[in-house]
Amino acid sequence: MKVALSDSTFNITVVGFRPGSVIAYFIWTTQSSTLDTNTVQATLINAVSLLISSNITSMMTDIATSGSSTDPYYGWRTAVIVIGVFLGVALLLVAVIALICYNTGGRLGRYKPSVSSDEMARSLSYR
Repeated sequence: MKVALSDSTFNITVVGFRPGSVIAYFIWTTQSSTLDTNTVQATLINAVSLLISSNITSMMTDIATSGSSTDPYYGWRTAVIVIGVFLGVALLLVAVIALICYNTGGRLGRYKPSVSSDEMARSLSYR
């Protein structure tokens, strides 16, 4: 491909295969800006048909390169994820504290005065 295109910076990277078929996904990169999709497609079909088989179909799609995200709701998605994590942690803490209070309540007991109300009434009554 490098010789046919006369471009020493041309590179093809296979990024995957479709399961159950012989369809390959690949990316081609070059530092030259003179190559177009039609030229690369024709050269690739010629190279593959000479080396492998003439029973080949090809479909090329352009992938636009961009350094920034074009999604206008990217910030909101991040905020929703962060808030969800915080609420999940808060709910987990409340559940742990409730479980601890429930389990220690039986062991600590309740407040019971040492003197019953009948004994207190007798001690305060006049004889």
